[in-house]
Amino acid sequence: VYNKSQAAAIDGTLAALRLPFPIPRISFVQGPPGTGKSHTIIGLIKSYLKSREIDLKAEKGNRLPGSKVAVQHQALGKILLCAPSNAAVYVLLRRMIAEMKYQTDKNGAVKSSKNCGSINLVCVGRTSILHPEVLPFALDTLAKVEVSKRSRNRLEQEKIAQRKVEATREKIEDLEKKGYQLRLAGFQDESEE
Repeated sequence: VYNKSQAAAIDGTLAALRLPFPIPRISFVQGPPGTGKSHTIIGLIKSYLKSREIDLKAEKGNRLPGSKVAVQHQALGKILLCAPSNAAVYVLLRRMIAEMKYQTDKNGAVKSSKNCGSINLVCVGRTSILHPEVLPFALDTLAKVEVSKRSRNRLEQEKIAQRKVEATREKIEDLEKKGYQLRLAGFQDESEE
């Protein structure tokens, strides 16, 4: 629930985002402490994401059959969230995580296709001063996780390849033994004649 000025800020920014002009869309939210800036910003982001989901579904439905337009890659775009201090950014990120991480669909299932519910959240900053709730979303942390995941995948692929090589060697050995036994059996048949 938003008061009149919060709703106006959200509606005005969403209207600006829908303008057809190829200009950067920047929204500036300011006010004294305790006036609901964080609440408004989170509401704005959620409203934008919801409106983009609706737009993408409509675009997907209006495509010609057989066309291969990559609607998902146009997807939601990127949002850069800035504040005058790291603490203010962390407050916003913690609220965003709380709001987005465990979103559910109509059936009550958690939407978790990205690292924070239906969005990928990345925090850029020094990891040494990050709040523990925000740390999993730090660029350094995400990079380390991705490198680790790729290393594990590579090791797993190497193990699979090694097992295949070993299985192939065993088949070759079996075939060589059978070939030797057949040649030996052939020599024995010739000597008996």
